Amino acid sequence: MKSKSLPLWIISAVFVVSRLIVFACGVRFDIQPLYSGIQLADPVLLKTRLWETLYYLHGQPPLFNLFVGSILKLFPDNHLPVFHALFIATGYLLAVGFYRLLRCFDIPRGWATALVCHFMINPAVILLENWLFYTYFILAMLVWLAVFLHRFLRGRRTRDLVAVMWMMGVLVGTKSTFHILWFALIWAGAFVILRKEWKRLLVAGIVPFVLIAALYAKNFYVFRSMTTSRAWMAFNLLEMSAKMVRPEKIDELFEQGVLKSYPGAVANKSGIPVLDDLTKPSSGEKNWHSLLAWHYADIDLENTRYLLKHFPESYRYSVSRAYLMYFFPGPTDVTFPNRRYIAAYENGYHFMFRRLNTINDGRLYTEKLLLWHSFDRMKWDDWGTNMYAMVVMFYIGSLLAALGLAAAECRRRPENLPFILTIFFMAFNILYLTTGSNLFAWIGANRYRFVLEPYYLTMFAVAVVAFLRRQHRPRTGEEARSEA
Repeated sequence: MKSKSLPLWIISAVFVVSRLIVFACGVRFDIQPLYSGIQLADPVLLKTRLWETLYYLHGQPPLFNLFVGSILKLFPDNHLPVFHALFIATGYLLAVGFYRLLRCFDIPRGWATALVCHFMINPAVILLENWLFYTYFILAMLVWLAVFLHRFLRGRRTRDLVAVMWMMGVLVGTKSTFHILWFALIWAGAFVILRKEWKRLLVAGIVPFVLIAALYAKNFYVFRSMTTSRAWMAFNLLEMSAKMVRPEKIDELFEQGVLKSYPGAVANKSGIPVLDDLTKPSSGEKNWHSLLAWHYADIDLENTRYLLKHFPESYRYSVSRAYLMYFFPGPTDVTFPNRRYIAAYENGYHFMFRRLNTINDGRLYTEKLLLWHSFDRMKWDDWGTNMYAMVVMFYIGSLLAALGLAAAECRRRPENLPFILTIFFMAFNILYLTTGSNLFAWIGANRYRFVLEPYYLTMFAVAVVAFLRRQHRPRTGEEARSEA
């Protein structure tokens, strides 16, 4: 067996064995979001009226619903094992991609293998791999996006650039945080930095950009909005703006007519089920893609503007809590049935948070990080606070150290674009997603951070390896004389 292939064999073995172990512990694929997830339209509509539903879908970008609907149509009776198999495959691709990303930065094979194996047995990875939601796909795509970007900058192959642009387009069509402006900003930056490659940049990016622009144009034409998840965004902003306002004050503002109440129903029916159904027929859960939810968004935004103007401290508090939540282990924004099977393991793996879990009666992941009022009343002590502070320093320190190395490389070897631009690209996405997520929703901040975990870990590895190599490189005569 060649030494170059040995790491992938080890990663594959750890991946397979770990999945067999968690299965033996009772972990099963959680398909409940198919019925209760607010991001998905009703499964009956996805099976019977897929294209109509996607066209009138204003509550989410369409690609995840397209994926789910396609599986339901192709495998109407056996979709659960198909979903599970696809998520397992995504997990393996994530592991391979993460290893490739680390090797892009010349992280030693042994270190890269150990880091990937440690990451792939993270309880969060296990939970996301067994949960019908788009987070796991985004996690894998972000890893491979950085890999293909580095490959293009190193080898200047057109197929790598095409992969970068199309993966960016898929991200925009999957999660609303990846806005068309995110795509346009990165694309425009590439034109500025890589001027000689402008023709290939144009050819590789024009089709995904036109498709994205068509999606936004459709939403503006049908719903008069340049967003892809307006109802959920408006609801989150209202919740953040009202969180610290006293309930009796809220009631008073409603009685005075300052805050607007929701209408009971929409006057005219459209004849389109995804717009007319107030609840999902399959589960009875609220349909966030209905016309009523759309009208609610107008009211939510109007009420939010008033609250932001007169009670700005409430929104500031919510944003501060989002950043506090950000550094905790995720995901914890929904109840995961599989969590009970790995509770002891999760407590051991996240040893930095073991103290906080203990003083909160073992309910850190199932209650304190799930409900905002419980999060506000979470118990802290000096030891737990110090451990949390060390975690914060790890993430921020890794980011700043890698940025410092990239900046130094700009001065020392500006031609080393694969290293410089890939680090800056990862840092930009960390800052963009962190800011965008925390400003528009505090609940789930730790899950939003976790999709960036491979970027943080890569930056940490880059910083550590650079430090060690500097310590072990031979000193020049000038350095020796200066020390003497």
